[in-house]
Amino acid sequence: MRRIILDSLMDWVDQVKNLETVKMPLRVIVYFSTHDSRMSTGWAKRHQMKKTPLLKSTKDSMRWVYPSTNVLTTDLEANIARDKHARVSSQISQLVESLRPGREVSTLIPICDQIYDILDENTEYKNQVITSHGLFPILELLDTYEEARLNLRLLRILNIIIMDDIEVQESLCLMGGIPIVTKFAFKPFASNIRHEAAAFFQQICQTSTLTMQIFVSCRGLNVIAQIVDEDYRTEKDLVLVGVGAIWNVFQLQSSTPKNEFCRIFAKSGILEPLSKILQFVLDDADGGSEVNAARIVDTFLLFSQADGYVKELLASRNILKRMIPCWMC
Repeated sequence: MRRIILDSLMDWVDQVKNLETVKMPLRVIVYFSTHDSRMSTGWAKRHQMKKTPLLKSTKDSMRWVYPSTNVLTTDLEANIARDKHARVSSQISQLVESLRPGREVSTLIPICDQIYDILDENTEYKNQVITSHGLFPILELLDTYEEARLNLRLLRILNIIIMDDIEVQESLCLMGGIPIVTKFAFKPFASNIRHEAAAFFQQICQTSTLTMQIFVSCRGLNVIAQIVDEDYRTEKDLVLVGVGAIWNVFQLQSSTPKNEFCRIFAKSGILEPLSKILQFVLDDADGGSEVNAARIVDTFLLFSQADGYVKELLASRNILKRMIPCWMC
């Protein structure tokens, strides 16, 4: 009788994993095993594959394993970041979809402000503007509207999108963006708009050889000449952008001889304004004045090695009067 009870209890224990329900039968098992060693031995032989201490293994199996606090925090932050990225990306796509010619300027300006605020906070979202095909609507609006407030916002958005991205700049050039944007660098437009246009072609001129070649082919040298002709005392940053653009043009590795660039620049009347800029740069105590002065001097050296037409323009009275004191310094 004891043998039957003991076997039933052992089979029941093997099936139950709750420690509290196992405690009482185990006491009975211990009682019978201490009073009948033969039954205990017989049971052990039939269960020799299960020699792990039951109480200890059962107790260990009942322990809860809690995840690390750092892991939970990291997962939560990652989920929040993913949700925010998806929400903002969807918002950008809707805003880009709303940039359509024919809409009222009062409607387009708030849309541009929202796009600019998002990109200004995190420039990674500019990829969402590109994937949403936002470059062409921006160029189309710049080419269509003459509202200064709208054009300023569009140019700011465009400069953020193309910043330090060669592929986007090349795509923009192939879409015909250079003539559309560079027209805003001329004097009829406000100073802040001209600065944004100058920042645009500054990136175009110093990032890629292809973009630089496209810029030159779109009469970009005439744009540079217009910028250099500004008053250094009031538009210093704008003028220095033009000086850097001239330097980049002559550093361009292409099949076009530098003499051709010298003729274009000389014909556009760049020599006399450049000589004025050299005087201001030498008198300027700015940290970058030495670099700018060296670039201007090297540019004049290239002009002096050009053909007779360029040399004749370089040897004008006004230019020589400014240059000789500079050489004496």
